[in-house]
Amino acid sequence: MEKTTQEVVEFLNEKLHGVDAEHEDNFMNFFTYETNGMYEAITLRVYDEDVEIKISIWNSESDDREFIEEINDYEPLEDYIVKQYDECIEKLQDLRKFL
Repeated sequence: MEKTTQEVVEFLNEKLHGVDAEHEDNFMNFFTYETNGMYEAITLRVYDEDVEIKISIWNSESDDREFIEEINDYEPLEDYIVKQYDECIEKLQDLRKFL
């Protein structure tokens, strides 16, 4: 059974923060789940002193996950979010070379 969107966010935060808070320095960074009942969204929030970065990772209105014909369903949301996260990190690192 596929996880709900909220369960995916909780799992990703557990991975980000580590088992038994082993990555305590990541506590200021987290994924959030937002919904109005019809629309769902996952956002990555990164905080560091006076800096706040909010990155929209996924929303149900523009869900562009890959459709997998063999299972007749979309790729798991958790896998998609991790892939988007990695792509976002790469884009930020690419931007860094221009400053």
